[in-house]
Amino acid sequence: MPAIEIPTFRGEQPSVSPRMIDAPFATQALNCRFDKGHLEPQVQQALFRADELIATTRRLGYSGGSVVSMTDNDCVIMPKDGAYDDQRIYYLAAGRPFMCEAKEMEQTPISSVYGLGIALGVPIPQGTVEGVQDGAIWTPGPTEGVVDGEWEVPEDEEEADKYDDETRYYCCTFVNEFGQESAPTLPGGRIEMTNAEATCKVSIDPAIFDYASSNEGIRNRISAIRVYRLSTSAESAEYMLCKELGKPFDISHPDLNVMIWPDGSCPADWSASWFFNDDKLAGELGPPLTSLDHDPPPQTDVAGLFETSYGVMLAWDDDGRVYPSETFLPYAYPANYQFSVDGHIRGMAEISSGVIVLTSKRPYIITGQSPSTFSLIEIDASYACWGERNESHVRHIVDMGETVVYASKQGLVALSSSGAQVISKSLFTQEQFAAYLNDDFHAVRFQDKYLAFYKLATGEEGSFVFDPAAQDVVFSDYDASASLFYVKDNLVIYVDRDTNKLMAIPADKLLEPGDWDTDISQHTKEYVWHSKRFVGPETSFSAMRIEGYGFPANPVTVTYITDGQEFTHVVRTDGHENFRLPPWRGRDISVRVQGRGIVERISIAGSMGEL
Repeated sequence: MPAIEIPTFRGEQPSVSPRMIDAPFATQALNCRFDKGHLEPQVQQALFRADELIATTRRLGYSGGSVVSMTDNDCVIMPKDGAYDDQRIYYLAAGRPFMCEAKEMEQTPISSVYGLGIALGVPIPQGTVEGVQDGAIWTPGPTEGVVDGEWEVPEDEEEADKYDDETRYYCCTFVNEFGQESAPTLPGGRIEMTNAEATCKVSIDPAIFDYASSNEGIRNRISAIRVYRLSTSAESAEYMLCKELGKPFDISHPDLNVMIWPDGSCPADWSASWFFNDDKLAGELGPPLTSLDHDPPPQTDVAGLFETSYGVMLAWDDDGRVYPSETFLPYAYPANYQFSVDGHIRGMAEISSGVIVLTSKRPYIITGQSPSTFSLIEIDASYACWGERNESHVRHIVDMGETVVYASKQGLVALSSSGAQVISKSLFTQEQFAAYLNDDFHAVRFQDKYLAFYKLATGEEGSFVFDPAAQDVVFSDYDASASLFYVKDNLVIYVDRDTNKLMAIPADKLLEPGDWDTDISQHTKEYVWHSKRFVGPETSFSAMRIEGYGFPANPVTVTYITDGQEFTHVVRTDGHENFRLPPWRGRDISVRVQGRGIVERISIAGSMGEL
């Protein structure tokens, strides 16, 4: 019977002494795969090139669910099925949130994309809408700059009897070409309509038209101005659509006329204004105003964006203030939904019980399916999310399904609604893990494992795959610039370092290198696997057996090491190959395997017969 048997293969446990780890684990595991318990090579991802998504990308990363980091502070939320319009992309540029169509970003250099999008959130018109009816009483509204004045009711009782009392206010909103509507202006002056059937001249502040036709209005793709009327009577008291004015936003519009105001009876800077005639009865008005609290998100100093699976967009700033949007309305951020957390927000990720918020101090979870029912719960854990000072969207936060894994000073932390724990403490000491923590450290979920890329202070670059279930780690020589991550199901995105382009490939092309009976050296990376140290009484082994396949086209080199002496043999026979070892005696024995063939088992014995 063999004295040393290695029937399965696993990765490294760096924090454990090489002589104390179990037989399947390794002291070195580079470019290895153990999906079936065998020793296999990793696939050369960069060889499988598919459709180009984005040209000349500068930097690429990943955070939480689907956030792609293109520069130190900018992020992009890619289209996601089931939330909003999957043909639109939401992103940050210089602390300001934007939106653009996916087809624009797919075909345009990132340096130019910022000029394509529109600001996320429809701007609120600045100005007022006033109504005037001869014989009505006009009282200035709340807008600053209004000069006191009123329209007197006729003193003639016979004339006054013709009027039915109705109080009106007017306001307006902007609508962009995507159908998104802004919050309304402040209401204009109160109009006491003494005859509900009379025509009312509705005058719009020229500044509203000036903005809509300006470069900023064009950039925000303003396509219409909607005027609403509030009529307070016995029947109703809500804003209803009175008029929608499309382009052109000037006096050439067929529905507009010029009105000269009496001196002192209107805002001082309104010596002339544009108006339309409102002759609609209450029952003829359009649908009600639904965007009353559709405030835009902050237009400066936005640190991050996160999209939930139930259609709520979360924006946050550097002060820990969170701005939730209305459900499936990523442009509307009501002020009464806002809340704050303690510390600088590093990023977010979603699990079934809510959205995890990771900060520089402590984690939180947001529960609830709509912003009106959100609850913020502080998780009892002292594992702060690691990041550079004031860094948002750190690129090591990974959604692993029911848990979120992220980097802290203590190591890799797995967090769920039930709490948090350091899951890498059996693999890395705090001192070992601290060497990876810098701005180049980023990670992604890959085959239900944590795939991390790093660049050490010494300049050494690489990556490792941490398997939470197996509690081992496998290293690779993919460097920190070779970002690799999922964006959608079965789709992998990576940067081609030769062309500096963002590429997309099906995930299954990464998993199976092809026909193992042929030379696969152009499709896989050469692995190195070094066993644990088998330390015991001095002994002598004379035979070794390697089992596996693919060796004729892809031979493996096996090195037998005893007390520092090395013997090398190249395996070229499929199935199994037995070979003799030199008659060395020793007490510290290990095996190193290098190549591309599939190794299923290693056996070492005192004689050929024992194999």
